[in-house]
Amino acid sequence: MAPEDLEDFFAPFLRISLKRMFGGHGITAEGRMIALAFDGEIFLKVDDATRGFFESQGATPFTYEKKTGEQAVMSYYRVPAEAFDDDQLKRACLEAALEAARRAALPKPKKTPKSKKPAGKPRTI
Repeated sequence: MAPEDLEDFFAPFLRISLKRMFGGHGITAEGRMIALAFDGEIFLKVDDATRGFFESQGATPFTYEKKTGEQAVMSYYRVPAEAFDDDQLKRACLEAALEAARRAALPKPKKTPKSKKPAGKPRTI
């Protein structure tokens, strides 16, 4: 899916940023990862509180095959097909994804190296 198409999909409801990753795009809003775009599909962030909503809409999880041959399931579900034509459902899906992303821990800031203090015994005066 082209970046312009992704921006058009989210534009009525969210301002997003795109980042190339794994042959697709990571999609962020409010500095949080809310979706993935891969192989022409959009997958929205889910958590325990929103998974049931997405499953009730017929959405399926993003999966991939590990090097070991096992299937890995990620916490992103495919946008329900009806959401492309139903703005009310699209809004509900995007709000659910944003709420799930807000509940997820933010990435920890990169640590800055601490300055080294000279070793030695403490002095008493």
